[in-house]
Amino acid sequence: MKKLSVIALLLVTVLLLASCGKAVDEIKEKVSDKPAITTEQLVEKVEKAGLYYEDNTEDYASYDYVEKVITVAKLDGANVLWQFDFIEASEEKYSKGMFETNKKTFEDGSSDNSTKSSVNLANYSTFKMETKGSSFRYLCRIDNTLVYVDIDSDYKDEVVDFLEDIGYVF
Repeated sequence: MKKLSVIALLLVTVLLLASCGKAVDEIKEKVSDKPAITTEQLVEKVEKAGLYYEDNTEDYASYDYVEKVITVAKLDGANVLWQFDFIEASEEKYSKGMFETNKKTFEDGSSDNSTKSSVNLANYSTFKMETKGSSFRYLCRIDNTLVYVDIDSDYKDEVVDFLEDIGYVF
């Protein structure tokens, strides 16, 4: 009888360790480095999705650390339904600075009925703020790139789907 109890205890211990190992692997995957995409890869995805894009790098000419700015938009005729900016900085420290500056701007403009969440892991950071029935604001930084979203909440799902496709939603 004692032998059966020891075997049962060992079996339970092995199962617990196996499940902990799987949980640790899942956590490692979530906090591991995320690959940034290039502006060329972004443009390819935008074209495939049938969206509009424009190179707005010249608008940031006074910021010598901004290498490239691509504005992605969904159009309805001449009307812009939603848009976001993809910014590539010369170094990661600049994308981190832009992330923090824009996060603070979003937070300063928040209301009591805004929900916020933020993540800062490995080589990426995200910030999400939503005011129900009003606006959706989202920042995602990976390495030296930053996605900046400030749209009407009606278009949130559509934009998030595209951002997931390019690897900028976690």
